[in-house]
Amino acid sequence: MNITLSCIELIEQYCIQYAMNPALGFRKTDIIQYHHRKKINYLPEFETITYQQVWQRISCIATGWNHSNCVGPNDFVGICGFGSPEFVLVELSCLYLGAISVPLQTNMTAMDLEKIVIDTNMKCLVVDLKQLNLICQVVTHCPCVKSIIVIDCHLEDDDQFDSICAMRVFFTNKKIKCDLMTLDSLETLGEKRSILEKILPKNESEQLATLVYTSGSTGSPKGAMITEKAWRELWIKTGFYHHTSNIPLVTLNFMPLSHMFGRMIVINTFIQGGTSYFALESDMSTIFEDFFLVRPTVLYLVPRISEMIYQNFQIAVMNQLQASQHANRADIENKILTDMRHNLFGDRISTVITASAPTSSEVMSFLTRCFQVPITNVYGSTELGIMLLNNQVSTQNVIGYKLVSIPELNYFTTDKPYPRGELCMKTKRAVIGYYQNPNATADLFDTDGYLKTGDIVEERAPN
Repeated sequence: MNITLSCIELIEQYCIQYAMNPALGFRKTDIIQYHHRKKINYLPEFETITYQQVWQRISCIATGWNHSNCVGPNDFVGICGFGSPEFVLVELSCLYLGAISVPLQTNMTAMDLEKIVIDTNMKCLVVDLKQLNLICQVVTHCPCVKSIIVIDCHLEDDDQFDSICAMRVFFTNKKIKCDLMTLDSLETLGEKRSILEKILPKNESEQLATLVYTSGSTGSPKGAMITEKAWRELWIKTGFYHHTSNIPLVTLNFMPLSHMFGRMIVINTFIQGGTSYFALESDMSTIFEDFFLVRPTVLYLVPRISEMIYQNFQIAVMNQLQASQHANRADIENKILTDMRHNLFGDRISTVITASAPTSSEVMSFLTRCFQVPITNVYGSTELGIMLLNNQVSTQNVIGYKLVSIPELNYFTTDKPYPRGELCMKTKRAVIGYYQNPNATADLFDTDGYLKTGDIVEERAPN
C-alpha cells in the first residue's frame, strides 16, 4: 500500500481492494409485540456490511453533513456511545470530510463533557440512545452544538421512537436551536445530493485527525492530539500481527471505541480485509454468546475478559469435581479446556492479543494452556501507540527510547544487574501534545523531546 496516501485515500483503497468482503458485523434484529408495543428484538445471529457498502455509506454521511452545514473541514465531531459499525462509519466520515473525530467516554461526567464541547467549539455530537439524555442536558449549556446525530437507533421500536420525540419536545420547550436526527436520516439526505468528493489534508504534520481524551483519573480529562501523519501510521501497518490468508480474519470487538485499543482492533482488521464484529452489550452480559456466534480467528482480550474466562473455567472444574468425587482433576480440566476451545470460542483461534492493562502471570498461563496458540502481550498508550510486544520494543513504531533515573523512588539506570527507571520514548504515532493545555504538554516531554510514560521498567537487554 502506498504510504504517501492520506488516511482517507488508504481507506478508499482498502474498500476497493476488499470490496465484497464483509467489513463490519452487528446483531440481526426483528420486531416483536411486547405489551401492545413494538419492540426491537436482537437475534442470536450476525449480519454484515461489505467494504464497498462502508465506502458508499461514509460518502453519503459526509455529503449529508456538508449539504446541511452541520459539519465541515476542521470541525470537531464528538462521538459518544458503545462500539458499533455506525460508530465506525461516523469516524471514517470525519476523515472523508476533513473533520476531527472526538470519541467521548460514556462514563464522563456532565461537567467534563461540557468543558470538552466548549473547549473544542464542537458543532456536532453523535450519540447512541443510552447517552442521549446526558448529551442533551449538556447541550443546554453549549450553544456551539448545532446538531445531534443518533446512532444505533431503531425508530420502529416504540420506546426508541418516543425517546427521540421527547428530546425534540425538550429542545423546543427550552428554545434550544439544535437539530436532532438519526444517522439514517443524515445518510438519506446525503444520498439525495451529488456525492461530495473526499477532502484531503493539506498539512499532515499539523492537521489533527482525532482528539483522544484521557480518563481523567488524575484530574480533568486531557485531549491527546493525534495528527494526520501520526494517525496514518495505524492505517499502513498491521501493528499487532500480520494475518495469513489461509483462514479468514474475524475479530470480536467489545472495547469502547473511545479507547485506543478498541479503535486499533478495528483498524488492524480493516487494513487486512477482515471482519470486525461488535459485542451486543456494553456490560459484557452477552460476551460469551457473542464469542460463540462470531467464532473469532484472532482473539483480543483485556484483563477483565481474561479473568471472566478463567473464572468460568474454575467454576466448571469445581462443579464437576463435586459431582464426581473420584474423578481425576487433570482429566476434568483437560476436558473442560477442550470444550471451551471447541464450543465456546469456535475452535479456529489462530492467535491471541492481550492489551489495555497487565494480565497476571497466572491468567496468562491459563490462556496459553486453554487456546494453545501464540499470545502477544501488547504494551502501549494513547500518547505513544504500541511500545512493546511481549516486552520487546516494537520496531514498527518506536524511534528511540531511554530510561531515566527516579532517585525519589530509588530507581537508577546504574542499578545492577539491570538498569531501572522511567521509560521515555519517541514513536512515529506519538501525539503532539494536549489540546489547549500547554502546561500538561510541557510536562509530557523531556528536554530531548522524549515522551515520558510515567512507567518504571527494568531493562533486561538492549533492543
